[in-house]
This record gives sequence, C-alpha cells and structure tokens, in this order.
Amino acid sequence: MYRAAFLGCGPRARSHAEAYQHVTGGTLAALCDLNAERLNDFGNTYQVAARYHDFATMVAAEKPDLVHVVTLPKLRVELLTQAVELGVPAVIVEKPLATDLDDLAAIAALDGRGTKIVVNHQLRFHRRFIELLEDVAVGRIGELRFIDGSCASRTSEQGSHLMNLIWSLNGNSPATLVQAGCGGTLGLIGDGPYGHPGPDNAWALLEFANGVRGSFICGCGAPRNGDPNVWFQKRVTAYGDAGHVSWSMVGWSKQLAGQERLSGPVDYRAEDVIGQAGLTDAVFAWLADEAAVHPTCLAVSAAESRSILATYASTVAQAPVALPLANDEPLLPPLRAALGV
Repeated sequence: MYRAAFLGCGPRARSHAEAYQHVTGGTLAALCDLNAERLNDFGNTYQVAARYHDFATMVAAEKPDLVHVVTLPKLRVELLTQAVELGVPAVIVEKPLATDLDDLAAIAALDGRGTKIVVNHQLRFHRRFIELLEDVAVGRIGELRFIDGSCASRTSEQGSHLMNLIWSLNGNSPATLVQAGCGGTLGLIGDGPYGHPGPDNAWALLEFANGVRGSFICGCGAPRNGDPNVWFQKRVTAYGDAGHVSWSMVGWSKQLAGQERLSGPVDYRAEDVIGQAGLTDAVFAWLADEAAVHPTCLAVSAAESRSILATYASTVAQAPVALPLANDEPLLPPLRAALGV
C-alpha cells in the first residue's frame, strides 16, 4: 500500500482527501501546511496524526510515495522543483499547471527528472466521461471531425479542465494552430481573483495534428445550463461523421452510428469523488508499472497548457499562431498591454 501526503490543507484539498474513502492503492499518511489551525482541523477531520509545517521535514520523516500539491499557482514552480529535488516519487498538482509561459517552461523542464508529475484533471476520470471517451476512441461516432467545448469561468480557472477534456476526446493529438481573441481585464489586474491571473473571456479555434478542429470558449460566451454556480458550466461535445457524444456538469447525451439518441443526468458531486479516486489510483498504478503512464501526466498537461496560453499570443498578434510557440517569454504582460491594463 502506497503512502500519500498533502502539501496544502485548504478547501480544495478536502476534495482530494475525501476520495481516499474510494482509493484502493494508497493511504493518507501525512499533512503539511503553514497555517496551524488549518492543518490541525484538516488532520482531525481525516484522522491523520503526522502533521508538519515544513515540506522538506515531512518528506524526510514520512517518505511519501505521492504528494498532493494543493496550493496557489504562483507557488507551482518552487514547490514542484523542491519535490523533484527531494526525490518524491510522484506528485499530483492542482490545475492550472501554470498561468504564464515562463513558469510553464520551468515546470515542463522537470519532466524526466525522477518525479512523476500529474495534473489534477479529475473530470477525465468521471465514469460517464470515460464511457463517452471510449465511444469516440473505438469509432462509434464514426470519424471524429470537431470538438466544441466551453466553460463560464476564465482560461486560468476552469479553462484548464476544459482543454484537458478536449484533448482527451481527441486522443491527445497535439494542437498545431490557434486563432483566438481574449477580452475582459478584471482577472488581469494584479494576480487576479484566487491568484489565477488571466483574461475574463476567451474564444479560440484550434487545429490539431490529426486534422480534427475544435472550439474553446471561456467566460461570457459560454452556454449556461441553469445552475447558478459559474463553476458548473463546463461542457464538451465531440462530433463524428456518424454521431456525437456530449458531456456536461449536469447531463450527457450520445447518438452513436445507427442508433437512437440516448441521454441522462449527471450527479456531479457524487461522480467527482469517484473521479478523484480514479485519478489518484492511476498514479499508484504508474508507480507500480512504468508502462502505465498516467493520462494527465506532465508531458500531456504541459502541451494542453501551451494551447491555452497560445490564445493570449494570438490575441496579442491579432493573428493565428502556430504551435509550438516560438519562445517561452511571458505572455501576460503583452496581453495586459494589448487590452489596455
């Protein structure tokens, strides 16, 4: 049984911890947080006695196989680098992986240095989405032509989940061209709400190496499903030449080749804890078998992140941009200038 530790015991970490009631490959063994009250409350809730205020001390004493890094994006480079230097076997890090290109490049450079880094895109592991993913992969909608995805929050918030769903449905074929427009400056002032700097709205057309095309919409242009919660507006539809599959936070539908249309509700809150457990167990499976590479590993997640950041580059250039981007220079400063911040 593998041993897991948490770095960060804030509200988001509780979703990671709740999943351990369903995780089969490991147990929650240690916690670390600078805030003593938050650390002790979390430890008492989940009955974890080993509690630390220093990451290196925790790793040396507990030797965890997996560390959940559940902190603000601005700490990603520092903490992931430290995890690699401390020899942590595996890390699950919260999304977004990075909010600008220079940080993303620094994190991507950690790949292959001994620590298996996985981004926490748990929606990819929701049971209904896995079913729809298989329908696409085995050709039940015919040849995949177009993927349409949207979310009502910003690129630097739920946009990361959305791009992961798009890439998953397309078999992780890399994006080769992005044409986009970004707008709205509230999220670009300072570090933005929640430490996730990024434009309020984005619209993009994507071209992928396998010939599939897609749309990526974040913010005010996204369709709404009636739920008042802005975080519950993620949706994605894959269209083939003989059918479609569609998933959202509240429902699903599919029309497979030669069959009638099927649909039903999604109980997101119930599904999410199962999805989180599936993502976590997939890390333990990768630790046990090098060939069982995690679907949201660093190499894939970094490429997805570059596709999102390319929307900024396209907005600045007022033109389509090819991927990979020409350099790793920060994109938020020129985007702020282009939008008048």
